Amino acid sequence: MQTVDSSLIAGWDYDPLLAKLTVKFKNGSTYHYYDVPPEVAEQLKSADSPGHFFARNIKGRFDFQKA
Repeated sequence: MQTVDSSLIAGWDYDPLLAKLTVKFKNGSTYHYYDVPPEVAEQLKSADSPGHFFARNIKGRFDFQKA
């Protein structure tokens, strides 16, 4: 799991074989997001604000499940 400098996100991991993004939030909850394209994971990795990127580009756009 990659840690990030964010007020919202503690860390994340991406499995390119499953196209699954796992996000651990600062509040302790973890969610799996499915069918996330690799370019979205790359953009999250390079985002100046991972929390802002997540809110605009991932939240509400992909199927998810709480871990």
